[in-house]
Amino acid sequence: MRFESIDQAISEQKLWRAKEILQGRLSHPEVDLALFHKYGEVLLEMNDFIEAGRMLFRSGARDERFREAIDIFLSRNDRREPQRFLARLPSSMRRQRHLAEFVASPEFERSGWTAVQLSHIVPIQTDVDARPCQRSHRMTSILAIVSLVCLLALSLVGLYTTIGSAVRLFADW
Repeated sequence: MRFESIDQAISEQKLWRAKEILQGRLSHPEVDLALFHKYGEVLLEMNDFIEAGRMLFRSGARDERFREAIDIFLSRNDRREPQRFLARLPSSMRRQRHLAEFVASPEFERSGWTAVQLSHIVPIQTDVDARPCQRSHRMTSILAIVSLVCLLALSLVGLYTTIGSAVRLFADW
């Protein structure tokens, strides 16, 4: 289950832990309405009405029990400039600039997401590979080792030359 660790933290009354887990998942570039909804519920339990309202509004949840938090969030954020309003939402939503007018509309405030609008959510392409590239790290390590070996070799040659010169100098005395 997606929220198993979060549900466990909530059942153990560790809301701060559930919040930490959810915050970590928010950095993912994909729009995840269920994640916003769950995070909003946790924030509501923690009595953080503004942030809860922000997440619940974003998720499209319009249950009556969320109304107060959503109203508080909306009362503190002007929607006359949709792009600025969008900037108040999580980063995955800010990337959906083409939906700014809809998200700032009274229709969205009343009803949340419609099937048509959900279909307009665009998957975000990222250039980040799941596994970090290690080739450059290996090359850097190899170059560092080769440089150290060369430095050591040159030091030994210099030491040998110095000792040889000193021996010849003392031999000539």
